[in-house]
Amino acid sequence: MALQKYDIPVPGNPEVFKERWWTAISVPVLGPDGKVAWIIHRSEDMTDVVRAHRTAHAPSVSPGREAAMEAELYARARQLQQLNEELRQAHAP
Repeated sequence: MALQKYDIPVPGNPEVFKERWWTAISVPVLGPDGKVAWIIHRSEDMTDVVRAHRTAHAPSVSPGREAAMEAELYARARQLQQLNEELRQAHAP
């Protein structure tokens, strides 16, 4: 799913909103019959990544920070892939 912009109100000032970008992460969980029994769904705040990409060429942005965020996203994606494989194996006939 593409990134979604969904701003949130500033605590104590409900007329002011903070910009926020989110991505949805869905992981299928197979039942004993091998069919999808559940879908684990969560939202991940991607605002820092979006802001880093917007200002990637600005001198105030640390290239190391942006690379660290991208590495973290890659690591999380790999963790999800590994979890999916473990779930498949656990429910294999």
